[in-house]
Amino acid sequence: MKKIEMTAQDRTAVPMTKAEAGRLGGLKTAANAGSHGMSALGYGGMLTTAERHHNGDVEAMMAELRTRRQAKAVYDERNMCWVRPAAKLN
Repeated sequence: MKKIEMTAQDRTAVPMTKAEAGRLGGLKTAANAGSHGMSALGYGGMLTTAERHHNGDVEAMMAELRTRRQAKAVYDERNMCWVRPAAKLN
């Protein structure tokens, strides 16, 4: 993974938007944690979401997510498969 280095000039040159700050923070976290650490963070987030919204039932949460994903899919006759429409840009 590419190491991200920020200098003092990078931090003070131009004010960042929240999106830019979040992106840089995410890149820094990924560089520090590595793929195993990011996987552990994601797993912890999944467990927290299941605890808050599904009484700790991870299988029920995943079933709901699959149902939501399938509800948005449409059958593409040309490719003979289910696809989700592309997100519309502003």
